[in-house]
Amino acid sequence: TFENQITLFALIRNHAAYAQAYPNLELTISDSNDRPLARRKFSPTDYLSPRENEQHGLLANHELNIQLRLNTTSLKPSGYRLALFYPPD
Repeated sequence: TFENQITLFALIRNHAAYAQAYPNLELTISDSNDRPLARRKFSPTDYLSPRENEQHGLLANHELNIQLRLNTTSLKPSGYRLALFYPPD
């Protein structure tokens, strides 16, 4: 049902004059007291659309709209944090 789903919308911008690798995302969903309820990491393959090429990276001076649908059954979230990171090689 829709009551157990949330949609995360995010915008990533590359202000550099060169292409950059797509970052990983870490989403932390929290309760009304800002206590973490759940945490999940997403790789670029989790959020890129089929028309995006991960190998080319985020092109210079471009932006990418991200939309993730998530099931939050029984969590009752009221907040979130989204962090971008690059895992160590």
